[in-house]
Amino acid sequence: MTNQHFPVLQHLKGSVHHRRDGIVTKSRKFVCLMFGNTASWEVSDLREGGRVLSLSLGDWGRCAGNFGFLFVDRCPDVHYYLPYRWQIYKGTDWEDVSDMEEIERQYCDPMFDRIPLIDSLTMRSGLHRVRRLSTISSVMKPRDYVLTTEWLWYWQDEYGSWVEYGQPNQRNSHISSSDLEEEYMSNPNAVVVFNIGNQNYEINFPEMKQRNIMYDTERDIRRRPRYLSFEDVKVLRGSTKSSAAQSSLKSVSAPLKNNIYPRTWDTYATPEIGCAKVLVNDTSSEFSEICSIFTRTLGGHVVKKMFRLQNPSLWQVYQWQKEQMKKLNQGRDVKEIRLFHGTDIRHVDAICNENFDWRICGTHGTMYGQGSYFARDASYSYNYSTPTPSGSRMMFVARVLVGDYVMGDPSMKRPPKKRGRTTRHYDSCVDNPRDPSIFVVFEKHQIFPEYLLEYEEHKQETSCNIL
Repeated sequence: MTNQHFPVLQHLKGSVHHRRDGIVTKSRKFVCLMFGNTASWEVSDLREGGRVLSLSLGDWGRCAGNFGFLFVDRCPDVHYYLPYRWQIYKGTDWEDVSDMEEIERQYCDPMFDRIPLIDSLTMRSGLHRVRRLSTISSVMKPRDYVLTTEWLWYWQDEYGSWVEYGQPNQRNSHISSSDLEEEYMSNPNAVVVFNIGNQNYEINFPEMKQRNIMYDTERDIRRRPRYLSFEDVKVLRGSTKSSAAQSSLKSVSAPLKNNIYPRTWDTYATPEIGCAKVLVNDTSSEFSEICSIFTRTLGGHVVKKMFRLQNPSLWQVYQWQKEQMKKLNQGRDVKEIRLFHGTDIRHVDAICNENFDWRICGTHGTMYGQGSYFARDASYSYNYSTPTPSGSRMMFVARVLVGDYVMGDPSMKRPPKKRGRTTRHYDSCVDNPRDPSIFVVFEKHQIFPEYLLEYEEHKQETSCNIL
């Protein structure tokens, strides 16, 4: 690869706190990456500690910056062939990590705060510091700049799912990722206020929280970049207009990206067919995240073991179903949430390998339709978990494409049609459309069994003193 293929990057450091007049503030170093062409080169002007940084990659592998025209190997800044670079500090110098694209892919998913060997919240790997080099935020440059970093903002809903700001038909659709990014780049210490209907909200950047001002309820928010692979980068570099190139890239590569297995999967343990039950480390953030939604309504119980269910066939079918539902929804994202399903240990292997079967739904009733039943609360699914001789119980955590739902009925064998002149049906049925806690799904392709929990009642130690 020739020098002209290498962009310029500068380290985007984590937040540095400074105390001034009793107020904690943050200063940040920004990043820039530019690709030049034969006609011109691009320059960024960013302020870092009162000093202007002007960086660019010009023609023939020359960098035009504060030091004049320099060849890449003499430039004090960082050049790389991707718009991001993950490195680990081993005591004397920063070294590139292996599987950089895969680490970036996982980091871009807001669902995970920990990726293999790296805690993305503390930016450490064991005792070693980790850093992510990045290009400048897309909102800091004109639309014709190529390979800036597009940052997306997410909020966590009541089901534990991460929803991007600005998505159609979502409660926070009035404010978009780009709106928040512009505010954030303008002032990373800001508190942004917005309203939806008669409700007022504020987003606190330093705390990364969204708060309902009236009810004082809080939700976590996250800022993650849009993923770009090396192949994506090559496509974008062929365009002089980043916005147009990224739009075409999203439409072409979305189905391919959806076929990629979840970031938490152990690739070496994934079978070609069937399901692998992979024991999840009880000290991992993955374990803690699932346990937190489990114990939210089922206190007094403890998860003994958690198995990640790696079934590539079911996953690919599930992703295909999600794409089809999204197309029918005029390109809008389909509501996807994690739900619980209690079961007898006799049915575990069949569900892991073949998915949930609505034909045995009559085992526990059909009050809201003749489909597979899932619950928002683990406490509800507990009632359908049959204890083993040792006293432990089994419960599934599943990803479910609930989509648009409607009140269920015992006679329903599929969701009813939507109102108006349409042939479309609802996607699922519920117990209460305004505040659903029970979901009934009639198509198993809308379900992916993600985790299997083995749990039991927390036994308090007692002692007996004989006098």
